Amino acid sequence: MSDPEGVVHFRRQPKFVRERFDDIARRGSEYLIKDMLPAQGFGYVAGPSGSLKTFLVLDWCLAINQGAPILGHRTKPCGVVYVAAEAPNGVRKRIEAWRQRNPAHGLPFELIGQSPNLRDEAQVQDLAAELRIAADEMSSQGHRLGLVVIDTLAASMPGGDENAGMDVSAVLANVAWLAAELGLFVLIVSHTGKDETRGLRGWSGQFAGADCVIMLTREEGNPVRTGKVAKLKDGEDGHAFAIRLERVVLGLDEDGDEVSSAVVVYEDVPEGASKGRRQRALNAGETVVLQAVTSVTDHGQTFQLPAIARTAESWRKAVTRADVRARAMASGFALEDEKGATVRQRFGRSLQGLVAAGKVRVEEELIWLL
Repeated sequence: MSDPEGVVHFRRQPKFVRERFDDIARRGSEYLIKDMLPAQGFGYVAGPSGSLKTFLVLDWCLAINQGAPILGHRTKPCGVVYVAAEAPNGVRKRIEAWRQRNPAHGLPFELIGQSPNLRDEAQVQDLAAELRIAADEMSSQGHRLGLVVIDTLAASMPGGDENAGMDVSAVLANVAWLAAELGLFVLIVSHTGKDETRGLRGWSGQFAGADCVIMLTREEGNPVRTGKVAKLKDGEDGHAFAIRLERVVLGLDEDGDEVSSAVVVYEDVPEGASKGRRQRALNAGETVVLQAVTSVTDHGQTFQLPAIARTAESWRKAVTRADVRARAMASGFALEDEKGATVRQRFGRSLQGLVAAGKVRVEEELIWLL
């Protein structure tokens, strides 16, 4: 609009947009892989070294490119940008092997072989700019950029500490911004710790903040790896699957020696793999925290479960992280002369261990027993 003097006034575009009650509705596709991978947000595929994480994620990406089903689940076709922050040449060989076994060309798949620092806002903006260019180019060819893979978390935060909430939360805030800004899903490839049954390596807040977590495990001497949907917001977790590798010869090198890689082959799920997480004995800290959750649930203030847990039994009640921590401290969780920051970190690790063991679920500030 303009005033009598001809000066044009523009209303600033708001950062926050209000939606009226009657206009609130679902938007767009809700999944990339139905019941496994959402269409927006961020999540993880994680496992120990040698659990075939990258092989699996590449196979999924290239299947999603074509809208091909994965493990019997429907997929929504879209473009993919794969950020190979760790060992990009290995990723190139694996793509070449997949292409040899799956004749295809012109797929909306692009590779970035440089490692970003996702703690650095300038580098995040540079990555976003490149992804916007990729999205425009894919759109001109009739494809929507819907998935960005970060492989791996550790390689994408150089100089950062995976155990430090300040470092990891900054990375995840930038990842969440990328997902929201570009309207897509960011899948992070990550590792488990020394004890893989305790879940994602590093800061305990990762699991709670993710929209999905898919965990892979390996058994020494067994070529078959098993995987499981450990968390899926707005859906049911627990779906299990199994994979192994099949060798593919790519050709000969300059010395006449074979160059090879491999592709993923899906196997029947080993008996018992879909019945629950592998059981292990809880450590002392986890035991105290679990007792604290139980005590607060039985005798403290409780809350209705959040909507994302609507499939759970109606009798379950949630308690707050703050109440559980206070009860655990009163029960001797903190060691003598232990620093406050160390106690907080150990409490977070204990809680994450309980999640990985299938004892509790955590969403934001709420915790409930399983």
